[in-house]
Amino acid sequence: MKVESYIQSLPIQEFAGTPEGIAIFADRPALQDAVAAFATTGHEQSLDGYERLGKGKRSEVFAVDDVAVKVSTQTTSERRLPSGRRVPDELVEQFTYMTALNSYLYRRPDYQVSTPKQYVALKIDNGSSLLVQQRMRDIQPLSDWIITHRNPANPWQESDIKHAARRRITAAVGDVTLRLGLSDLYMPFPDILHAGNVLVPQQTDTPTKGPLCIIDQPRRNVHGQSAIRLAAWRLQLLRQSPVVRYQ
Repeated sequence: MKVESYIQSLPIQEFAGTPEGIAIFADRPALQDAVAAFATTGHEQSLDGYERLGKGKRSEVFAVDDVAVKVSTQTTSERRLPSGRRVPDELVEQFTYMTALNSYLYRRPDYQVSTPKQYVALKIDNGSSLLVQQRMRDIQPLSDWIITHRNPANPWQESDIKHAARRRITAAVGDVTLRLGLSDLYMPFPDILHAGNVLVPQQTDTPTKGPLCIIDQPRRNVHGQSAIRLAAWRLQLLRQSPVVRYQ
């Protein structure tokens, strides 16, 4: 199928995809149907027939044709404006950032830090957005590992594990532009690590010594940057990302 004409037939405000992702999208009718249903309704209920992989504070993730489909709407998001209105995540921006980060980390395999491959993302007129990415298997959030393996005799265990994971990730991400997008690892605050957004193997006794996988970045606008600096940051990301965009 011709993806550009198909996308333009849907009520979509913005669409982005990697060449690999567009090829996957073009070859999977079930994925096309799921995307079309969401684009038409703008609600996560359009995916209720699919397996739910997880739910966060701003989004829900479903399994569709062996890929992960993440959606963020006004009803999935807990993020509120001062007026009280809920605001969905910007998943097209997240897609662009994560694609650049994936491409960068792919060239630094010795660090064993990665991200899920990003395939396509879109935003519709009501502000809801959708992201299709690689479905990760046999992994778990670092936060779940910490809970399962908590040692009451070691009150510093959780802090030590988070510090070790953070050190490895920040060492792997040497590019300043990409570091700005790591909302959960912002450099001036060494104690910050949202362990729910770092994945580790399910079968491991040493979670910070094996592969680490970063998800859900950035979670918000990049650390209070001005509009001009934020625009420059986004432009730099586009230069680093193998992304095709339709608007």
